[in-house]
Order: sequence, then C-alpha cells, then structure tokens
Amino acid sequence: MELVFFSLGKADAILLRTDAGAVMIDAGTEKKAKSLTRQLESMGIEHLDALIVTHFDKDHVGGADQILDELSVGRVYEPDYSKDSKQVDQYRDSLAASGSEIVTLRDNASFTVDGVTYRIDIANESFYGRDEENDFSLVVRVQYGDVRMLFPGDIENPRIAELLDEGDLQADLLKVPHHGKSEKLSSEFFKAVSPSWAVVTDSDEEPADSEVLKSLEKLGCKTLSTRSGNVFAVIGRDGIQVRQDP
Repeated sequence: MELVFFSLGKADAILLRTDAGAVMIDAGTEKKAKSLTRQLESMGIEHLDALIVTHFDKDHVGGADQILDELSVGRVYEPDYSKDSKQVDQYRDSLAASGSEIVTLRDNASFTVDGVTYRIDIANESFYGRDEENDFSLVVRVQYGDVRMLFPGDIENPRIAELLDEGDLQADLLKVPHHGKSEKLSSEFFKAVSPSWAVVTDSDEEPADSEVLKSLEKLGCKTLSTRSGNVFAVIGRDGIQVRQDP
C-alpha cells in the first residue's frame, strides 16, 4: 500500500492506493487543482473507489470539482452540514454530473477496498459555535494489515476532547490535525495516538506551530511537512517506509 500526501500549500489532498484500489481524502484548493489532477494522471490514477471530503473549507474541497470532472469516482463521502461558498457550489455541480454515489454521513460508516479498511467517524454535535465547522471534520481511521493510520481533518479542541473520551486512537501514522495548529489538548491527543510517523500539511506562509512539532518530537515521532514536497509512505511487511520528494 502506498500513500501520497501532496504538496499543495496549506491544504489536504491524500491518495491511498493498492494494486487494485484507490481512495482520496480531500482534494486541496481550487488554485492547485490542475497540479493535483496532473499528478494523479502521471501516477496512472483514472478511477477512485472513494473520495472522502472531510469538510467544506476551500483548502479541502476546492479541487474536488476537477477530480470529479476528470476521474471516475465510485462513491463520495461527505459530512452532514451545509456551507455557502463558490468552491462548494462548484463541487456540488460536478458531483451532480459525475454519476458518483453520494453518501452524506449521519452516522459512522466503514468500507473496505482491496484489503484496506476505512472507518469514518462523524462529529458528535450539530453545533460547536459560530464558524467552528472544522469540528465537523470527518475523522478517518485506516487499517492495512497490522498498520493503523489516522486522518482527523481540521479538528480543534472540542472534537479532540470527544475523541479522547471515545479512545481507540493509537495509530502508526498520523495526519496532524488542522495543518499543525496547536490546541490545548494537542499534547494529550498525540500521546493517545502515539504515532511513529506524522505528516503535517502546512506552508511556508503558515507553518505548523512549534509547540506541535516539539510535542511530537518528545514522543519520538518523526514528522515531515508537505511544504518540502510530496510525502510518500509505503506500507508492507517491514512496516512503514517514508520518503519525501524535494
């Protein structure tokens, strides 16, 4: 199994693929959508079994319309809330024309693609405060063999507290929440996850908070940033091997 964390500035776009399956978590920004689809084409990706849109911020959904326009996508998972924006409107138009199955999640869900198990958890609450939609992020747990991965979108302190209460957070590989923004519960969250590897999707203009990087370092976790290039993780019998393109 191979994962690609695309270098698209402060934005999430993550490909998970095996010999017979491919899933995307988020789609980056509208500005970087052409770059993303060209890279997917160069990797031979013509079909996605699933696209998971964790939430509707422009740095997660902005490129989804072009992915839907240029690739076949079997199923699209999305959270159950609404947002008014140009990027969401474009996504909705492309989704309607794509023929993809739309799954608006009102309960937790799971599915398996080519031996990889995906568990998607929805937010516990319907309101976290004004402009707090980051906590509506779908949280994706992925397991391949004995290797566990965690992709928590842009969750902030209220949602982190929910996850800590629920438990079962341990993962070998973590996508650092919210582009490396520090929260009151960040250190406790990282301890609960206890990852060997972490990837942060930040940018030179908006780098990860130093407190986050120090917390991960104290745990012995190796952390890479997509601002230095695409990050590749290969999962096999020998565990996880991670490299980065300059």
